Amino acid sequence: MTKSPIEMLLENHARIKGLLDRFDEAREDDARQRLIASSLAEIAIHGALRQELVIPAMNEALEDSSVADWAARDYEEQTHTMSEISATHSPSTRITKFQGFVETVKRQLEEEEQRLVPKLKGMELQELGERMAKRREELERVRLFL
Repeated sequence: MTKSPIEMLLENHARIKGLLDRFDEAREDDARQRLIASSLAEIAIHGALRQELVIPAMNEALEDSSVADWAARDYEEQTHTMSEISATHSPSTRITKFQGFVETVKRQLEEEEQRLVPKLKGMELQELGERMAKRREELERVRLFL
């Protein structure tokens, strides 16, 4: 049985938070670089699922667009910062930029759990869950080739 979108979002959050915690604990630069790459990929997958599927479903089901508007701004900010980090060639500068991004991501995940998840609870979620599971598989296959 397919998990609900809420379960999937919360699992994504746990996966991202786990990677960010491991980054905070890592002391070797090579390990930190690998964790940056894994974290950015996981955040990108999560953001794509949210923007491509969750937010449009919310816009369709709910009259209040404030959460969707917030999520769109949040996604744009995240995408811009992730691009900057990815384009940084100096390992030490990349680590420094990512360290600043970690707290932003953690805060955004908490906000998402407080603002987005409650809105999802009143919606019909079965079809959305199936679409999210399928899209996540597609995005993970693409990630393998990056």
